[in-house]
Amino acid sequence: MSLPCFTILCNMLQINYGLQPTLNICIEESVAMFLRICGHNEVQRDVGLRFSRNQETVQRKFSEVLTTTELLACDYIRTPTRQELYRIPERLQVDWRYWPYFSGFVGAMDGIHKYYLVDSGYPNKQGFLAPYRSSRNRVLRYHMSQFYSGPPPRNKHELFNQCHASLRSVIERTFGVWKKKWRIISDFPRYNVHIQKRVVMATVGLHNFMRISNFSDADFADVMTETNINNGDFEHDVGDMDAAELADGEHMTQIRDNIANMLWENQKNR
Repeated sequence: MSLPCFTILCNMLQINYGLQPTLNICIEESVAMFLRICGHNEVQRDVGLRFSRNQETVQRKFSEVLTTTELLACDYIRTPTRQELYRIPERLQVDWRYWPYFSGFVGAMDGIHKYYLVDSGYPNKQGFLAPYRSSRNRVLRYHMSQFYSGPPPRNKHELFNQCHASLRSVIERTFGVWKKKWRIISDFPRYNVHIQKRVVMATVGLHNFMRISNFSDADFADVMTETNINNGDFEHDVGDMDAAELADGEHMTQIRDNIANMLWENQKNR
């Protein structure tokens, strides 16, 4: 976190959300200890040694800043309105790779089909558009890294998977920079579930605060420019899905096949 961003954050937590200094510890030190714990995943004992404070003090300040950052998160995290979900991003409409083929995913709805783009860990069922999976007799690529290091899509299924993965990479970058910025997310065992949930909310709020504030940040810059994204989701065999899932997925399978056919036909005609 840059110094200007840190300064504004400390002022906001004090003025807007009630974080108070004490006789011996200023606002900046309290916030700095919290950021060391969440950003670098340092244990409280080590943070105490770094700041020359006992562990009880570090624990108390961590709790105080966590409470105020949760309040900040309430202002910086919100559910999109229905109008915002129906709004079609201009960047999508002018990108021939996706438009109008993926016009029905949530965030770019066409009023008829509404679905989320999901990875292969999800079944292709009502409301969820998953990629084509590999089977025992057919290997299909999905991850963007597989296309970067290999030949172009060999069939309509791989072409669909490439476009699908490219669209989802925006989501993957968002989670990637969040986990890179707040390393505590990767190692929660020493905190109980209640604290874990609070930390997730607080760090997402801080993430949004930093993005909205438009301060330069090395982690944001690094992750948002990465193109070789492998989200590590796992492959399931079709045989792993029960009959109910298969029946429920017939509608989405038809949508997926229609998109794949249009993409393939368009590529052949280019």
